[in-house]
Amino acid sequence: MSLYVLFYTALMKPGFHTVTISEVTSAVFNDLYRDHADTLICPCSTNAIPYKDFVSNTITFHPVCSSLFVSQQWISALHFDKASDYGMTDFRTSASSQNLIYQQQQGLAMNPSGASIYTMRLNKRRQLGSLCALSQSIVLHNQNDIGDKDFLTISLLPEAQIQSEVTAAVEFSKSSASVGISSFLNYLRIANQANNLISALNTNALMVMANIYNQFHFYAYPTAYSPYDALSGMSSIRTSCGSGNIITPAALPEYLSTYLYTLYGGLIIIFRLFVPFLIKILVKIKRRSRNINIDLTSRNTCFNRFSQSLKRFNLFKVANDRTESSIKQQMMVTRIYFVLLAGSIIVLVLFTSLSTQTVTITVLTPTLTTYNNLQILYSDTLRCPCSTIIIPYQTFVSLSPVFHQVCSSDLIDDRWLKILKDGTNSMITTDWRNIAASQFSLLSELCRLANKTVDDAVHRLLLQAFIASSVLTEINFNIQLNTTLEEFFQSTTTSFGFSINAAQLLLQVDQPFMASLPTDGASFEVYLISNESTNYMSGIPIANRTNYPPVQLSFPFNGPVNINSTDIECICATNSNCQEQVTIYYNEEVGPIDIDYNIAYIVPGSFDGCSPVDSLQLSTLECFYSGSDCFSSVIKFIEQTYVETVLDSQWFYPRPLNYDSAVSRFPPNISIKTILQDMMIERWNISRSYNSFYESCAPSYCTYSQTIRTKTIFEVTLTLISMIGGLIVSLRIITPQIVKFIIFLLTIINKRRQQQQQQQHQQQQQRARIKWSDQLKNSVRNLFSLIYTALSDLNIFLLRDFGSKIERRRATKLGQWSTRLYIVLLLVSFTILALFTIVQPETITKIYNKPSFDLYNQLSRRYGNELKCLCSSITSTYDQFVEIEPVFHPICSSSFSSDEWRMNLTAGLVANLSTYSQRDYRRFLSAHLQYLQGLCRLSIELVNNSVNQFLSSLMITTQILPETAFNRSLDLLIQQRQSTTPTKFSDFFFLTRSINHGNAYMSTYGTNFVYISRWYTLGSYLSTQALTYDDNCFCGIYSNCTSQANFIDMAAYSQIVPLKGLKIGCTPKSSTTLTNSISTQINMTTTTLTTTSTKSSTATC
Repeated sequence: MSLYVLFYTALMKPGFHTVTISEVTSAVFNDLYRDHADTLICPCSTNAIPYKDFVSNTITFHPVCSSLFVSQQWISALHFDKASDYGMTDFRTSASSQNLIYQQQQGLAMNPSGASIYTMRLNKRRQLGSLCALSQSIVLHNQNDIGDKDFLTISLLPEAQIQSEVTAAVEFSKSSASVGISSFLNYLRIANQANNLISALNTNALMVMANIYNQFHFYAYPTAYSPYDALSGMSSIRTSCGSGNIITPAALPEYLSTYLYTLYGGLIIIFRLFVPFLIKILVKIKRRSRNINIDLTSRNTCFNRFSQSLKRFNLFKVANDRTESSIKQQMMVTRIYFVLLAGSIIVLVLFTSLSTQTVTITVLTPTLTTYNNLQILYSDTLRCPCSTIIIPYQTFVSLSPVFHQVCSSDLIDDRWLKILKDGTNSMITTDWRNIAASQFSLLSELCRLANKTVDDAVHRLLLQAFIASSVLTEINFNIQLNTTLEEFFQSTTTSFGFSINAAQLLLQVDQPFMASLPTDGASFEVYLISNESTNYMSGIPIANRTNYPPVQLSFPFNGPVNINSTDIECICATNSNCQEQVTIYYNEEVGPIDIDYNIAYIVPGSFDGCSPVDSLQLSTLECFYSGSDCFSSVIKFIEQTYVETVLDSQWFYPRPLNYDSAVSRFPPNISIKTILQDMMIERWNISRSYNSFYESCAPSYCTYSQTIRTKTIFEVTLTLISMIGGLIVSLRIITPQIVKFIIFLLTIINKRRQQQQQQQHQQQQQRARIKWSDQLKNSVRNLFSLIYTALSDLNIFLLRDFGSKIERRRATKLGQWSTRLYIVLLLVSFTILALFTIVQPETITKIYNKPSFDLYNQLSRRYGNELKCLCSSITSTYDQFVEIEPVFHPICSSSFSSDEWRMNLTAGLVANLSTYSQRDYRRFLSAHLQYLQGLCRLSIELVNNSVNQFLSSLMITTQILPETAFNRSLDLLIQQRQSTTPTKFSDFFFLTRSINHGNAYMSTYGTNFVYISRWYTLGSYLSTQALTYDDNCFCGIYSNCTSQANFIDMAAYSQIVPLKGLKIGCTPKSSTTLTNSISTQINMTTTTLTTTSTKSSTATC
């Protein structure tokens, strides 16, 4: 019955059987995945695999990028020397120069004037070749970046899942590459439009020269376009350019059969010993229950009988040996047997019950509550591997950025902007009312750009993966997440600020011609310099003037106007920090036709800079907060002008801004530039969920170490039952022999004592004659003789074992031979077992808990590639074991790139650079020095940002890398970073140069285009002419035309002093020798690595 119960329990107990298969091929994996998809696990030997090892990309560009239409031959054929003469609506005007800013999302592009056109006109774009080249460069570097990135997985994935994850990674990389350029393009578009850069193609403004009172006057007329509708055709409304991651059924394990056999033997012996005894007791109890009225004497008799029976109890009866001495000896053997049995049982019980061991306990599918409880109790050894090590941030993080309140205020509301446009004072262009509309419109555009840039960056961040090989504690989770988010915030704002600073630098260096284009399309006077006087053609009929050379006009170098003297005291070309306060004027009649303009109100925090964008960045919003006297004053002036100007006016009162230091980190008097550098973000509003992270990690099990009793009470009982059979048999065999041996020894001792007492004198004489060595030999000989006799007579088998029909003497002889055979077989078995155990090879895995770096090095030298040291965390930031110190070109830290040196060098120059000859290098010296200084500043900013991004990125490895492999991997990553950072730098400048050249923006230096007026077309709009440099390089087609730089003496024009290594060209930045290759400039950042030893990486791992 007991055997049946044990067998049934073992058979019905559920269990899992893990099948291990080696040499898994793709076909084997597919078959296993098809049959055991839910439980199949194939751990990877490498958890990080570069995409380039198993992914290949075939990139196809639009056919136009390999067609004739992007060739220099085609572009040159589309160029017309007098393109500006054909008029703004003539295709020949922009056929060669028209710029395309292609946005796939919107399917739109911007023409040089900023108007939207359909991208079907690709064949008309002169800049298409540049954009194709830029696209190919960006895509190539993006392809290399994808190949260098690692595909992370802890186990082999099915093909469909790999395909899906690779596709998602490629799409993410593609979008990331385009978004960075798009953000810069959007800012450049906003800045260029706000600055009203004038195109030499006359597509956004027409210049007209008039002779008024024998003086040349020049007027700008903003161009207007009619939006084209694909259904209705041209609209009648014209818009001015100024507006606008194997269980099998349970079987009977092999070890269970052996276990049942041992239990079977033990139970049989126990039951054979105790069952008859128990039956006798039960019979006695039954008889006792029938005779209740037994007296005390009977009870004592029973007790005496029981004690006597115990004294006479004999387990070692021999039928043919029933002498009194033999019986006493047999009972003695029985008692010793029971003592040894009891002692053995006690020792066995104590050993099995008191022994302890450190075991690893596994908890399946733990909940978060279970994990937290285990973390409290077993924090040092608890480990819960994630079923998914790649967790998108969007599963547990959300960001809701809050922008500066001005971005949601009435100050950029369309109703308020309309009032500002209508309530202008057209008489004085520097009046605050005339620039307020453009300033708030620009602020509105920048708010939208910042919002879109942040949304795109947040979207890309949330699509990225949080790497976790096991569940992190909530504290460590928050620390790692905060580190990632801080790096994200910094890199996003730094990149946005880089766009602003780069665009501002290029604007400052090239000084493009800017004009304040009125939103209503009205004309305004501009200031140009003529090289001829008005009476040069006096007396010559207009019909005869066609043979005379045209008038070539040049641009004055301007700056903000002083509000008191109305003079320009700071030239922007030589000083980028020019600024003046902005005022509101009132008109005062001083005569019949003369009007005097006086200062009515100085607007606090409002400044006029070198460009509208500079003016906005220099200004503050302090005037537009509640509690400011300025706000009511400004509103009063605007309302007054608006009511006087607009019929049936509908006034809109904007609500002022409210400052609360607990809510806003930007005080009212902070500059808008500082707000822009932080992308106008007040706070990021981070929402995180540790519960969601745990659910996404979804640990299938947790393990922890615990010191416990080796066996439970049930297991101790089973061990005792399974061993007691063998113990009883052993003691039944050994105990009689031990007793016989002891009796034999005692007998010998007694005999020797008697012999010693009888023959003491004789023995003393013998000892004197016999040597001690002979005595030893006799003793050994007697001992071996005794052992031989004992072994020869040894019989462990009973007479009944050979049957009752065999003779006693023959049975004894058979028993002795059987005993000898038994001993021989036993010795042979033990010998074979020992030899097999010694010869059998065995691989031993030794585990070191938390090894030191010195121990790791010793083990590494001894075992080489066989050593595996798993990391407790598979991710580590590079800044924990790497230090990077960029070393820049010495010029960036020398005085040559300082403001002080530049100011001292140019102090002797005439403030009005227009007085120098058109190609005198003194006109460009300050610009080149400013460009050098700006390039150093931007290079340092970009490189430091790239270094910070690299150091805060994650190194992913499941085990400690050997030092050589660690250094090789690190060097490769550094080289990749060194190659991608200059590319980003050069892409920005290449794109800006292409856009500006494609739009034919005119430089006030007069180095790329000039206005010309022919005497016979006086009163019509001015034409433009591109300049030519060495090798007949034409600025209308090429942007990198240059000539030798010289100093030219104005007094003696023929005296020319060439300057070795210096150039002048179409624009100051394109002619700077340092910028002939932007990559050369940025490559001056020779990165020096100070890498700590692998000890640091081991400690981090």
